[in-house]
Amino acid sequence: MGGRSIAQQLYPEEYHVWQDMKTRCLNPKYHQYYYYGGRGITIDPKWMNITGFIEDMGHRPSSKHTLDRKDNDKGYNKENCHWATESQQMHNRRDNVLNETDVSDIRRLYGARVYNQKELGELYGVRSDYISAIIRHVIWR
Repeated sequence: MGGRSIAQQLYPEEYHVWQDMKTRCLNPKYHQYYYYGGRGITIDPKWMNITGFIEDMGHRPSSKHTLDRKDNDKGYNKENCHWATESQQMHNRRDNVLNETDVSDIRRLYGARVYNQKELGELYGVRSDYISAIIRHVIWR
């Protein structure tokens, strides 16, 4: 399979997820390292080897699932991680300050053309791309 490692061949669905986790926590040159390794997010030593990661996490259920930490202030380990869809993950963000009433109001205000996405983002203290995902029902379905 041309330059692909054995791990990439054995675990094609999980390999990049595993590599990305390590990059976020271990590479100070990674552009978002500050939010992971830079603030003390660690990786279970068992997970430094992909077979240990697979043993604890199992196989990725689908390409729509990503690795999610249940508590975003704790590290990557069996007790704190699970496979989640993007929609499930958006509810678990550190910057998530909205509730179901807020989401209903955002959709209503946008639909009535009272505010645009940027204004709603400023009003609710979230990024406009988050507002866009709410309006399009990508998250908070």
